[in-house]
Amino acid sequence: MVEAQQQCHNCVSNGDVSHEAVLQKIKDGMKKQKFFHISADDMCTILKGFGAKDEDFKEFAEIYSDPSRALDPANAHKYANTRNHLFVKESNDTPIDEVYSTRQILPHVPVRIDADEAFNSKNGGLSYRPYRALADWVLFNPVYNSIQKFIMSVVDSEAPPHPGMSDTQQFFVGTDLVQATVSNAAGRRHGMVAPEGIHQDGCEVAMVLLHRRHNLKEGGAESRLFDVKCESGPYGIVGGRKISQEESDKEEAEREKYMLAQFTMNSPFEAVIFFDQEVKHEVRGKLVQNDETEDGLRETMLVFARRPLDDGWEKENEGVSYTEAKKVFDKEGSLDELFAEANAEFDAYVGLYENKAKVPRGA
Repeated sequence: MVEAQQQCHNCVSNGDVSHEAVLQKIKDGMKKQKFFHISADDMCTILKGFGAKDEDFKEFAEIYSDPSRALDPANAHKYANTRNHLFVKESNDTPIDEVYSTRQILPHVPVRIDADEAFNSKNGGLSYRPYRALADWVLFNPVYNSIQKFIMSVVDSEAPPHPGMSDTQQFFVGTDLVQATVSNAAGRRHGMVAPEGIHQDGCEVAMVLLHRRHNLKEGGAESRLFDVKCESGPYGIVGGRKISQEESDKEEAEREKYMLAQFTMNSPFEAVIFFDQEVKHEVRGKLVQNDETEDGLRETMLVFARRPLDDGWEKENEGVSYTEAKKVFDKEGSLDELFAEANAEFDAYVGLYENKAKVPRGA
């Protein structure tokens, strides 16, 4: 296990190209096709260009074994933790260091997606899911911070807000740690990474960054992007539908008419970024172990950027500046004193979810 993790510590950048040039290449590609498949070399060039050093990647890898890691409330084979931030970006010409200086750490709240029936169906009809918070120390890791600088560099601050979002130049950035597992343990055998099928995340820009794949056969968890006109939800036998092969083939053929790209991410720090309102996406296929005596793992960091919801759900008026949070963390070792009231409210949401969602473990 240790040797597999060490592979992720070596983030090799392309020394012949500046991170500004790579960033511009990605922006141009997204403008043309609404998404961009980022190579590991390019992503490492960006992260190091934004300030991450070699030793920071070793610390970043520890996120995936931190004691704060918690199971997704709706999936017994997946760990998922989140943390939210707020930035101000007045225009696309605003220097990224100026944008980053506005960063606030927000109180922890459940993830909410209103318009995704597939997401809601996994929550017993509720539009939220109470993922546990990322550990406080993660918020100050330079790799984690560089990821946020990158996503805010791509955000189009001059685009109009989408329905249900605040008309503001503030931008909410959510970061999700996800570790999908497949093993012989009860409830963790099926290996479905995203049983919701084709979907959108309700944001403006989204990114899936691969941290590592361990003890997995090739082919599982294929990334697919679709035209926004494509029907949402699971499809075909591979997508978990209990239908005949003929029906499955028909559903596959219909969806593939709208498919824009398909690829499997294998290299640490390989990523895909996309405009969530203009394409749909899917992670398709089961994870299968190479060695059945050892767990198979797929570790990712998901990043979502959008304007805050217009009803105050994200508590954007209760954020704490990065500078203040760092002072408290350096003194106390946690941020509990800053968010005690919000943390109690989150625990109440957990209780409500457990009482009402009644989602079978391993669903």
